[in-house]
Amino acid sequence: MPLEFHETLPTIHQLTVLLIKEAMKRSLGNLDKASRMLGISRQTILKYVMQEFNRI
Repeated sequence: MPLEFHETLPTIHQLTVLLIKEAMKRSLGNLDKASRMLGISRQTILKYVMQEFNRI
């Protein structure tokens, strides 16, 4: 599935958060599975999840 972008490109942070949210959704909230899907560490996902949670 090709990605389509609008006139303004998203930031790397925005894309990272979007990918992590999707991986968390697909893994039913399992950090280990989500991190494997994305090829990043569990600690990295946890950092982003905590950052986003603290914004609420």
